[in-house]
Amino acid sequence: MRADERAYLDTVVRLVTLDDQDRPLGTGAGVLCRCHDTFKEREFFFLVTTAHLIGGDCEGVIVIFPPREGAEPVLYAVTAETGTGPETWSMDRRRDIAALMLEPARIPADRTRARWFDAKEDMLSVRELRKRGIEPGAAGLRVGFVGLPRDSHWECPVVRPVIVTEIPRHWWSLMPLLLEGTAFPGDSGSPVILKPERDPGLPPDSAAETRLIGLTEAIGWPQIRPSDTDAAPLSFTEGPTPVRLVPVDALRDLLQDAVNRVMFAETFGPLLRKVRGWFGRTE
Repeated sequence: MRADERAYLDTVVRLVTLDDQDRPLGTGAGVLCRCHDTFKEREFFFLVTTAHLIGGDCEGVIVIFPPREGAEPVLYAVTAETGTGPETWSMDRRRDIAALMLEPARIPADRTRARWFDAKEDMLSVRELRKRGIEPGAAGLRVGFVGLPRDSHWECPVVRPVIVTEIPRHWWSLMPLLLEGTAFPGDSGSPVILKPERDPGLPPDSAAETRLIGLTEAIGWPQIRPSDTDAAPLSFTEGPTPVRLVPVDALRDLLQDAVNRVMFAETFGPLLRKVRGWFGRTE
């Protein structure tokens, strides 16, 4: 990995899904996002990943934030219930995306170094990609975790190059962005970032130019085989594979819907509870 790509490691968090006995079911990745409500000038903070990762038999999720140097990893345990709130998920299963509203007070900033994507400034929708003249063949980077056999404890994020191979014609299309690149088990939910063009004469500043274009939805991964030698316990067969990507358009829609639900509950919730109380007393 080049030195100017290390900042991308801060754009991903690791997810471990659990069954009803708190046993690990699988692993994946997610990104942290923030969005603004212009009416009340508030910020909302979310974890976003793919819906299929937390579906099925999943009963809980452990979110592992990248720690600062010398600090222990910060764990954030949540349920896998559907809904809106600090410990529940909002989901769009048709577009395979899920969002969890987080409580920033439970994420100590002095112990983590994860980056928050601003839903307006740090993302590029299908329309914005086309407006900027981004075409198939553009280079990108996917940040994720290589899912190895169960007895492995490799949890370091890795940065992999990808190529955008197809962009939907319209923002309302459900057709995903298509990529080509090597993907691994554990990449589900991984952010894909458009690789910025750099002036060789300027110092690298990856964090300032990071633009999220989507999350890894479905992947074809290389074969991972055990080796007969201790020197190389695992071998990989790499090759370009098609990768589907949930575009930023779906992410923004889901976040806005989650914010609207919260605002509605805060505005009309007390009144609804009062009305229910009236009906309760008259019965």
